[in-house]
This record gives sequence, C-alpha cells and structure tokens, in this order.
Amino acid sequence: MGIRFIYFRTFPQVLELVESGLRGIYLRSRLLSAFLLSGGMRGMADISRQLGVEPHDVPLLLAVASTHSPEVTARYGVGLK
Repeated sequence: MGIRFIYFRTFPQVLELVESGLRGIYLRSRLLSAFLLSGGMRGMADISRQLGVEPHDVPLLLAVASTHSPEVTARYGVGLK
C-alpha cells in the first residue's frame, strides 16, 4: 500500500490504518523486550530475524519497549544522549 491509496479512503479507514500500524509497533516492541530480557541478545541481525523486522527498525522498537518495560532501559541503557 502506498501513499496514493490514502486519497481513496475515508477518515475512519485512514485512522484504522494508522492504529493498526501503531498496534504492530507496540506488539513487536513487547516481543523485543521479552526477547532481550530472556537473554536472547545476540546481535542486531539475530534480533531483526527473530522479530521479522528490518535491522533499522530495531532502535524504534527498543525506544518503544523502554516505555513499557523499564527493565529494558536499565539493562540496555536506552535513552537520550
């Protein structure tokens, strides 16, 4: 789906699309936090393969995971520098 298809949707459909994407980010961040806290940290390639995401998506998921799982922040030092 591309940006051009948004023009053919109603506002509720666009809102559902956005909510669906955010839900996916949240659920993957929950998986990431469980993976990291279980000692599964073996490198970026392994994490992205286990979660089924691109490696450049992992920092976003890690930032989201740090908001609902403070243990991730404590263990891996996620934060502003």
